[in-house]
Amino acid sequence: MRDTPPRQALKHAQLLAQLTPEQRIDALRAVDRGVRRLVLARLRHQFRDASEQELVIRHVAQVHGVEVARRVYKQAVPADLR
Repeated sequence: MRDTPPRQALKHAQLLAQLTPEQRIDALRAVDRGVRRLVLARLRHQFRDASEQELVIRHVAQVHGVEVARRVYKQAVPADLR
């Protein structure tokens, strides 16, 4: 499913083609940081009493899966994720 009209998608592709590889990587990193901030904001809202560490663990579990979070954070994983 695409939510971007073809004309805008073409324009976007043309603009990306004008960037150097380094500029594309920088743009991707900026988007990644923005998405991470949004996810953490949602988790902060959903788990208002959670510590920053718990929020990070929940983010890791959401992005990489609960098994990865368990292996990396061991006993620090919240009970509802075990």
